[in-house]
Amino acid sequence: MTEENEFAFEVECHNDDPNATTFIVSGPDNDGLLAGMAAALTLYGCSILDVSAHKLPDGTIEDKFSVVDHATRRRLDDDELLIVSKLLLDASKEGPLMLKAQVSELENQNGELRGRIKHLEEVLLKRRMTIHRSR
Repeated sequence: MTEENEFAFEVECHNDDPNATTFIVSGPDNDGLLAGMAAALTLYGCSILDVSAHKLPDGTIEDKFSVVDHATRRRLDDDELLIVSKLLLDASKEGPLMLKAQVSELENQNGELRGRIKHLEEVLLKRRMTIHRSR
C-alpha cells in the first residue's frame, strides 16, 4: 500500500443505538478490505449484526458495521471504541496480510491448548484409577 493510501482511511464510531455499536469505515477500495475488517472485528470478540458496503461514485468505499460483544450480546463499552477503531484502521492498511498473521497466531495458540488439554486428561485419568499390585 502506498503512503498516500495508508492515511486515506477514516473510522467513525458511536454507541447511539442502545443495542449495538456502529463503525463506519471510509477510504480507497482494496481487494480483501471488507473481509479483513470483518475478521478483525470477529477476532476481537465482536459479533457482526449487520454490515453494509457501498462503493461511492469517486471509487472510495463506505462500509458500516453494527456489532455487539460476542460474550455479553451488548454494545461495546465506550472505552473499547478507540481500540476497535485502531484495529479497523490496521485491517484497512494490512488487509489479508494481517488476517493471515492473526490466524497463524491463533493456530499456534490452539496447538498449545490442545497439548495442555491432552496432558490434563492424562493426569485426570491417572487420578481416577487406583491399582493394587499383587504381592
